[in-house]
Amino acid sequence: MHFGKETGSLYVGAFAAAGWFDGYDSDEPMVGHLYGVEAGKTLSNNVFVYAQIGKGEAIGDPGDNEFIGLVGRIGGSYQINDKLRLGGSFETGRSNECFVDCGDQPGQYFGLTVDAQYAIVGQTSLVATLSGLRVEDYDDPDTGTDVSLFLGVRQSFGGSDPLSAMNTPMQMFRAAGYMETLD
Repeated sequence: MHFGKETGSLYVGAFAAAGWFDGYDSDEPMVGHLYGVEAGKTLSNNVFVYAQIGKGEAIGDPGDNEFIGLVGRIGGSYQINDKLRLGGSFETGRSNECFVDCGDQPGQYFGLTVDAQYAIVGQTSLVATLSGLRVEDYDDPDTGTDVSLFLGVRQSFGGSDPLSAMNTPMQMFRAAGYMETLD
């Protein structure tokens, strides 16, 4: 969820999110949350850039597998014509103490996303996203990588057109799914 204010070509706001991920030996998905601030700027009729920073928490196994840390994301979009927009972003986050084992066992992730959005009618668009993720456990040579393709429909409920290019940084929840695996 995003809340903010547009003033001319500048947007300043906040976001909050909940996400599910695979935890330890649970039969149910684990739940985490993320909240933060964001800003965006329309540079021209075709170019929009943004930055987001937040704090996330995803506890897979209390005292063993925890992502608690800062998350940052930068991105932008380019409006090709009145129907088609291309975008991309880079996201990273770091958990300083309990990523795969508590006791000063940090972990970090890096995510790169490329997407296309095609307007079909009104504020409704088709969206295709290619997303790459790399997760690193700093005390062991363990890493995890993931490449995913997402297809969907996006419905905007207000805000200007460029703002629909900005979404919530969600790679933290995908990275949290690797905590138990890398443990």
